[in-house]
Amino acid sequence: MPNTVRTVVTDWSEAVRNRRETAVQRVGVGLATAMIVSPILGAPFSLAWATAYVLIQAIEIWIFRPVTDKTPRPMGVARSLLGCVILALNTTLYCLPAIPLWMAGGPMGGLAATVML
Repeated sequence: MPNTVRTVVTDWSEAVRNRRETAVQRVGVGLATAMIVSPILGAPFSLAWATAYVLIQAIEIWIFRPVTDKTPRPMGVARSLLGCVILALNTTLYCLPAIPLWMAGGPMGGLAATVML
């Protein structure tokens, strides 16, 4: 099993490094999204969502640090599983505003939700 985990981490290395390089863009898009949806969903929801989204980006960077360091090293089974969970949470959190947008925003909210998804 250790060989399998090491292979998976190696296979992920390039994708993880690319995600690390685009973290600033993801945060920028997240903050812009929060501003765009705030008239429909309200400032408290948008601020809470943006805070959670920025926080999850920071957690992702921390989890994958062994792979993105100058001298990469294996992450281990627990950290690899946590990496899978955080990637799923990241995507889920980004898409979360789509449901209330669709429900409360009328046709334009539905269009915005579709673009987000």
